[in-house]
Amino acid sequence: MQFSLSWRKALLLIYLTCSLAWMGAIAAYLILALKGLSGTTELGTRAAYLGMQDVGWTAVVPLGFASVLTLAVN
Repeated sequence: MQFSLSWRKALLLIYLTCSLAWMGAIAAYLILALKGLSGTTELGTRAAYLGMQDVGWTAVVPLGFASVLTLAVN
């Protein structure tokens, strides 16, 4: 399907935004994973793993899908 130039620019902007946000979410996930692995208290480790679950399902997965879908359309 051929898009006009303005639509292609908009899709490119959406793709770049989703991809950069995805990288940020992955960085947050990795920081929480390191905190969970090196946690000195049980409560801190548990909180890090619960935070990883939240970040994973609310940020990493949706942004990954959005990034792939906008790349496929573009």
